[in-house]
Amino acid sequence: GKEGEKIISVDIPPIVVDLRDGDGRLRHLKVGMAAELAEAVNAEEFKLVSPRGREATLTYLRSLTFEEVADPTKYATIKEEISKRMIDALGADKVHRILLVDFVLQ
Repeated sequence: GKEGEKIISVDIPPIVVDLRDGDGRLRHLKVGMAAELAEAVNAEEFKLVSPRGREATLTYLRSLTFEEVADPTKYATIKEEISKRMIDALGADKVHRILLVDFVLQ
């Protein structure tokens, strides 16, 4: 970022998806995120568009299998995909980066 640019970070309410494991049991994946906003964007403005990002993320997470989500070697890829989809949905002019603050499989 530019010198003296202040970073505003906004929490995105956690997204929870149900995934079936190999034994057919229902498991829950909880993903918590925060968005670092572009300086020109305020938090209120962001809240108005954030449902789009949530929907894009949900659609992606639902396409994954339990095994993929449980595999630590896939974490970096999943994180990258979530970030890409969020930023595409919300606009790169509004969001600089997406931080994954929570990734819990239950």
